[in-house]
Amino acid sequence: MPTVYATAADVREDLGENRYMALSDRDGDGSADTTAVDLALANASSTIDGYIVGKLPVGGELATVPAWLKKVAIDLAIYDLSETPSEAIKDKHLEAMKMLRDCARGLLELGVPVPTVQSESEVDFDGPDHVFKRSQTTGML
Repeated sequence: MPTVYATAADVREDLGENRYMALSDRDGDGSADTTAVDLALANASSTIDGYIVGKLPVGGELATVPAWLKKVAIDLAIYDLSETPSEAIKDKHLEAMKMLRDCARGLLELGVPVPTVQSESEVDFDGPDHVFKRSQTTGML
């Protein structure tokens, strides 16, 4: 099951009721289109997963979502919900993407131990002696 970084309630709290309704009421009936909000949050989660997958612990999920990552999910979802995003929404989207890139580079922490790859086997190269030796090939080129 994919990690949920933010919920519709988080988006509503971030935007305030009026702005939330303006962005989420797709059919103009005066109520939020929760399908659109859920889709925007799912898209945000997929984007986040793509950047942090190498930073996740074994098992692939965070026990708790850091506050900065929750805000990134909210900002990505708001941008996705906006038909014509304002400059402020565009700026927040760009900052969210920068934070994800920084996390992928190891400049921003998730608050979990970084996974390491451990090899349980050893590689041993063995074979016949070389047919040509450097001392035998002088003057060939």
